[in-house]
Amino acid sequence: MRKIIVENSQDIAEHKRAEKALQRRFRQLQMIHHLSEAVSRAEVIEEIYEVALDGLQHTLEADRSAVLLFDPDGIMRFKAWRGLSENYRKAVEGHSPWPPDAKNPQPVLIPNAEEEPSLETLRDVILGEDIRALGFIPLVYKGRLLGKFMLYYRTLHQFSQEEIQVAETMASHIAFAIERKRAEEALRESEQRYRTLMTQTPIGVVTCDRAGNITHVNPALLEILGSPSEEATCQFNLLTLPSLVEAGIAADFRRCMEEATQITAEYPYRSYWGKESIVRLHMIPLRDESEAVSGALATVEDVTEQRRLQEQLIQSAKLASIGQLAAGVAHEINNPINGIINYAQLLLNKAEPGSRQARFLEGILREGNRVAHIVHDLLTFARVEKEAHSPAHVADILRATLSLTGQQLKKDGIILEIEEQPGLPKIKCRSQRIQQVFLNLIFNARDALNARYPGSDPNKRLTIRIEQVEREGQPYVRTTFHDRGVGIPAHNLPHLFTPFFTTKRPGEGTGLGLSVSYGIVQDHRGDIQVESVEGEYTIFRVDLPVDNEWELRHGPCTDRR
Repeated sequence: MRKIIVENSQDIAEHKRAEKALQRRFRQLQMIHHLSEAVSRAEVIEEIYEVALDGLQHTLEADRSAVLLFDPDGIMRFKAWRGLSENYRKAVEGHSPWPPDAKNPQPVLIPNAEEEPSLETLRDVILGEDIRALGFIPLVYKGRLLGKFMLYYRTLHQFSQEEIQVAETMASHIAFAIERKRAEEALRESEQRYRTLMTQTPIGVVTCDRAGNITHVNPALLEILGSPSEEATCQFNLLTLPSLVEAGIAADFRRCMEEATQITAEYPYRSYWGKESIVRLHMIPLRDESEAVSGALATVEDVTEQRRLQEQLIQSAKLASIGQLAAGVAHEINNPINGIINYAQLLLNKAEPGSRQARFLEGILREGNRVAHIVHDLLTFARVEKEAHSPAHVADILRATLSLTGQQLKKDGIILEIEEQPGLPKIKCRSQRIQQVFLNLIFNARDALNARYPGSDPNKRLTIRIEQVEREGQPYVRTTFHDRGVGIPAHNLPHLFTPFFTTKRPGEGTGLGLSVSYGIVQDHRGDIQVESVEGEYTIFRVDLPVDNEWELRHGPCTDRR
């Protein structure tokens, strides 16, 4: 009877042990499942650390736990922990039983920290934290060591094979989750950098498939194309968009696809809104996984202003050379022509008034003076002034100019409109030279208006506007002369500031007026630009820099005395 009772007691105890083991295993599997679900739901990597610590302590019945990862310098750093003091964390941070480059490291389990030789340097710290047993479980992803999670026990603890298996299983889940989140965060950062680059770069970027369908554009390209939106642009095709076909870009895209070659070229381009510009395009073929050409990526840059500045630089060099030549020629001509004028005047003084001889001499004097005037213009064009600039209001210079020309404009029936921005600063300049520029531009506008409207007309008007503008971060005073005269043919615009180039009839101009004006404005470190449509209008813009140092010393001046 006693034997039966003992056997029954043993069976019951065995059954209870099996039941407890089964329950423990169920909790372990349940925790691993919970960890897997939490990993898939986690928004940030820190959430994974918290779930892992809960699971470790609950499943493996550890008193404390921690997750540590290698930093870029190969040092183990605490990422999350439970129940560890700051002093302890500082003392043991950086410790690792494996080197950073270890391949497939195994867990290091220490059932008795007091007797473990490898912990000799840290034993006092560990025991002082009331830790008697601990386990180092490596976090490994594809054979690469990422870090470790730690299990801490207040009492001696003999790790079972089951605990080791559970710990390694959880470690693999945690390592996978950490690496996946790192990859996701790296991808997000990369995408953000890409988006920032695409939206902030001043260079246009476009991608398209092999058929020419546009798949992506950035804001800079929309501005260059003059397109209203990315959605609208992505409906276009590089091979059929009229503006791209006209510019020759479509043909080069086809060559890029067929020959798998890079294309770099400049094209004249007319935008959706009709703006004409010069664009530089660099196109490269894109390849798929099989290395077949799948499309193209192109950068597009508006180089219109760059080309204009280059041409201006060339023009300045030409003018400098011509100026040196003109100075030499003018000096050679000046003395003989003065002699001719003087001798002709002496003979005219002795000639009978109204006689044939007097008429011939008057003609010699008239043409001689004309040559002398041309020589004077040549010397003015070539001269390098030494006088200092002085502060002046551009509006005052314009008023002085109009006092000389206003009556003539009124007599011709030209309507004059003056627009002046209030509170304009002074500039440092040679006032008489700037007045010479204004006179020339006003006379040119008068000639253009008289040519289009011989009599009175409501459109026979010259508008002059003075305003402050900013160029490359520097303040300028801009004077704009806008007439609705005959305009200038497009093919003449590039030559407009070339010495001796004129569109007027023989005897009406020397072709030096705009060249001299250009030189004067350049001498003031300013800029003169022209815009014209034949038969409609001409606009000249004269930009002169504001002298900031003078402004700083004296402040804005509104005195117009």
